[in-house]
Amino acid sequence: MTKVLMFPVDRCRNEIDRIARNLNSLNGEAANRYWKLEMRVLAERWKACGFSDDEIAHKVILLTTAVQLALCDMWGESSVAAED
Repeated sequence: MTKVLMFPVDRCRNEIDRIARNLNSLNGEAANRYWKLEMRVLAERWKACGFSDDEIAHKVILLTTAVQLALCDMWGESSVAAED
């Protein structure tokens, strides 16, 4: 069986920034729905590539952390700009 090696999703800046920007523009249930849809699409893609449920769960955790850090960076920049 062929093993697929993918670039780590938690290091894909464009993907992380895209998700963070979209989440930043949403609130409450709309943000929850968006996040769940993004994770479902990625999980289906990873499953089709042959990743196990445990590997997928690990990738989701890594991506979640990366997106949260990107959001913190965005909020930090906007709060600094607001103070000026």
